[in-house]
Amino acid sequence: MSGPHFGDSYWHLSRTLFIGPCDLVGTLSAYFDESGTDASSRSAVVAGYVGSDFGWKRFAARWAAALDGERVSILHRTDLENFRGEFTAERGWNPSRRTVFLKRLHYIIKTNTDSAVAATVLKDDFERTMPSWIKELVGGPYGWCAFWCTFAMRGWCQERHHSGLINWVFEAGAEGTREILEMFQALQLTTLRASVQVGTWTFAAKDLKPLQAADLVAYELFKHVENQILDSGRRPRRLSALDLFRRQDERYVTLWDKDRLRIWLAGAERKLPTYEGISLEEMDELKRAVRRH
Repeated sequence: MSGPHFGDSYWHLSRTLFIGPCDLVGTLSAYFDESGTDASSRSAVVAGYVGSDFGWKRFAARWAAALDGERVSILHRTDLENFRGEFTAERGWNPSRRTVFLKRLHYIIKTNTDSAVAATVLKDDFERTMPSWIKELVGGPYGWCAFWCTFAMRGWCQERHHSGLINWVFEAGAEGTREILEMFQALQLTTLRASVQVGTWTFAAKDLKPLQAADLVAYELFKHVENQILDSGRRPRRLSALDLFRRQDERYVTLWDKDRLRIWLAGAERKLPTYEGISLEEMDELKRAVRRH
């Protein structure tokens, strides 16, 4: 089971990341997971949630209670969808029980986080469109998605007049870890790290409860792109996705297909004053970082 609520590993991580109890009050943290890592998947997704440490503390307690109530230790959204692992029929799971459980989890997310932040890219479009210097910079499609999550986060901070740093946590051992790490290492070589307000970044196990919320939103976004974008809506929109996403979440979710990638690249190579939130000076800084990488 999930263990004592206030002994949660989330708090162990917080205490190792920040200076002292007073620093937690105004700290914002973002937790991210990826989806689409299977070789047959046509899209890559990096998605998660940003929130205050007060909100994450409340989230962790309520999430633990929800899991304990169903005798579940860790939420793996794909297992719940396909009734595997802890969610088998032998353990009493069925579609109606899944729906009730998901609605409870969605409510916990929506009432204890500030916003979803996500980016998704069509893999073939990325590989065929983006030049080698971009691939060197971000490592691949997952690094590209993480890169744009940092800029979406900057926009979110600007709209809310938040000038502090954001601490980033990703699931450890995920397939896209190398690309995400390369992207953050590239930011380290530039002044952009401060510009996009990146504080610390780290990788943690899925038993960290905010990462389970990230798993959930990454899964739903991946399914939406596959079904509604790539398969042209052959399946109806998922009711679980409609229940999960808040209206304000849409502002910080970006889809990169061939057309958008080409337009962005044309803007970058022509040195337009700004494109997709990146200034001319920042673009030059990125290209210098590739040469130093």
